[in-house]
Amino acid sequence: MLPLAEPYVLQLDPYKPGKSIRDTEREYGVADVVKLASNENPFGPSPKALEAAQKALYDGHMYPNILRGEVKECICAYLGSPEFQLKHIMLGNGSNELISLLARALLSPRESLLNAWPSFLVYRMAAQAMGRHEHTVPLSSAHEYDLEAMVDIAKARTSHPVKLVFIANPNNPTGRYITRSDLERFFATIPEDIVVVFDEAYADYVDAPDYESALRYVLVRPRTVVLKTFSKIYGMAGFRIGYAVADPQINDIIHRVRDPFNVNGIAQAAAMAALQDNAHVAKSRQNNSAEMPRVVTALQELGLVITPSAANFVLVHLAPHMPSVPKVMEALIRRGVIVRSLENYDLPSALRVTIGTPAQNGRFLNAMAAVLKTG
Repeated sequence: MLPLAEPYVLQLDPYKPGKSIRDTEREYGVADVVKLASNENPFGPSPKALEAAQKALYDGHMYPNILRGEVKECICAYLGSPEFQLKHIMLGNGSNELISLLARALLSPRESLLNAWPSFLVYRMAAQAMGRHEHTVPLSSAHEYDLEAMVDIAKARTSHPVKLVFIANPNNPTGRYITRSDLERFFATIPEDIVVVFDEAYADYVDAPDYESALRYVLVRPRTVVLKTFSKIYGMAGFRIGYAVADPQINDIIHRVRDPFNVNGIAQAAAMAALQDNAHVAKSRQNNSAEMPRVVTALQELGLVITPSAANFVLVHLAPHMPSVPKVMEALIRRGVIVRSLENYDLPSALRVTIGTPAQNGRFLNAMAAVLKTG
């Protein structure tokens, strides 16, 4: 009998999302749960986006491609450079789909994907799902990218040379970012024939003066891709829409392998409206900037070690004398708070906590203090 699937598929561990509020309430019998596990915007989508989505429901009987060009026009206007045109934009069912499509379209069985670790798990899964080779470079002791080591591996012409590099800036799950000078040094040394993908899902939260998007490199280095998403600061994770900014030749290749109607019309309508609501974005960014130091300081006062973050979450390290991550997670859930364990990122003593509203953060901090006190 023919095997049902290839071994590399059967060996692939499915992605494990954070616990949902409804599942938690049903399983633990708790109510009014605060979810700080998936880096979602606690304010939800823009009211303008919700209004646009509601109107788009009336076109639900039509295939969604009618709006695709309009969405790309709005994105080009948002990017703010006349050099970016519709041909530079590729829409995806979240940036997750674009990660998978890039690996599927560009990686041959003879080539490898290069990734840092720990970083966003989907990069690794994109290679594993097709049985492709993967090289990984450990983060530094400060949880930062070792870009020099990544360049060295990229330059090594092994039996499975590196073709595709994924870099999250800021990184998930650490929250660390790459400075402008390090970005320039990286692009000056990485071979030109390698496709470099910068995932900037959390870039809208960064307020560091030495941070720079990789967008300008798309125009001067054709094998550069920048991924953006509406799932984070725009509060539209449930809509599933993101986009790639890339050379038209790369987008043409992705277009050949993507599903014909991969982004639904409701998400497209909401995305256009979201790009017009600067006030909602500013509110979300302001809340994150104000609440991040409050949460960090309170956790440090409890004896926890925090990795500095430029995103909308913090990496929290438990001390050896503290309860284990599973015990802390269980105790927090019973107090109505969900955070994220990072065992599947090889960080067994760490939690990732999203920055929520002031009230949500207060609930978490009180719960965390109680859990550590009772042990």
